[in-house]
Amino acid sequence: MIKDNHFIVIGGHKCGTTSLHSYLGQHPEICLPKIKGQDFFSRMGNNQSFRKFEDYIASYDERELLKSKVSGEVSSVYLSSDKARQLIKQYLPDAKLVVILRHPVDR
Repeated sequence: MIKDNHFIVIGGHKCGTTSLHSYLGQHPEICLPKIKGQDFFSRMGNNQSFRKFEDYIASYDERELLKSKVSGEVSSVYLSSDKARQLIKQYLPDAKLVVILRHPVDR
């Protein structure tokens, strides 16, 4: 089950999301999905692998999820996806959103 203290890092391309994902993945109390960049909420319903919210939960290692204090994911696609924002609000309304930008004025 997804933690109440779930976070989603959203950012543009080339903003450091891959590095941040790597750093967060090294923390023993943080659980991230098995695969970085799955971009579930922007692909939900469009992809054979992501049809329902249970598929999102299944993208995490269940044992790691249970023993972690915090769960979350990092995506460079959600920032520009209206669909993703709507689905995140629907399925994870209490998730903490962290935005990472490179040259924010230009974005």
